[in-house]
Amino acid sequence: VASWVDRIHYHFLFKIVNDASEVEINCHHDNRDMNIMLWYKQLQDGQMKLIAYSYIGSDPNFEKDFNERFTMRRTDIQTGALIISNVEPNDSATYFCAASTQ
Repeated sequence: VASWVDRIHYHFLFKIVNDASEVEINCHHDNRDMNIMLWYKQLQDGQMKLIAYSYIGSDPNFEKDFNERFTMRRTDIQTGALIISNVEPNDSATYFCAASTQ
């Protein structure tokens, strides 16, 4: 999914967490027309794997590998968060937020 957003803000760029804890990754973008928020996990080989996406006002849609411990919150059209509960070592990765109109 390609999108044009003036700026995406990541509130915490690097986090170290203990196993079995919960981590929240926040995201904010500047374009009020982008009503879809997407979250990706970058795998060790560089591949980007879609975690979930949501339209404002609807429940998020999770990919099958991410539907148990992952939740997604949308505060408004420009702000959201990815929450990972019961963190495991294989959750260690780079996570990206994206925004789109379609």
